[in-house]
Amino acid sequence: MRIQAWSRATGSGSTGWGSVLLVSVLVGLATIGGLILFVIPGIYVGVRLCVSIEALVVEGRRGTEAMGRSWSLVGGHWWHAFFTLLVAALLTGIVNAVITAPFSATNWFAQAVAAAVATVVTLPYGVLVGVLLYLDLRARKERLSLETLRADLQASAA
Repeated sequence: MRIQAWSRATGSGSTGWGSVLLVSVLVGLATIGGLILFVIPGIYVGVRLCVSIEALVVEGRRGTEAMGRSWSLVGGHWWHAFFTLLVAALLTGIVNAVITAPFSATNWFAQAVAAAVATVVTLPYGVLVGVLLYLDLRARKERLSLETLRADLQASAA
């Protein structure tokens, strides 16, 4: 039973990597485009598209459809999303600095190991913030219930 559940979980997750990569590249290009024009439009676009991956994974939306979903979810709650991401980035930066600072005067290998450890520690936190922000935005916009969320997750897993 557990082997089947594991293979089903890893199998369904591996089929969406292309979509995740596409949305990540498109969001990155849109943000860089905004940053090239001016810094403020780049930040604005980046925040509006910040839950694109979550919309892709949870709702099963693809490509620009996931980006459009993020755009509509963040609309009207831009400042909330911005400050949530800002606080998360500051906390991540502080934790990274605490982990890597003791190794700043050592050789490059020790610095690389410290940076890798810092990434392993902080990356799950960043993903968690993204998922919780996505769920919060859906709850604010759509009165998200546990039944609706369960149905979305079951549909995306199928």
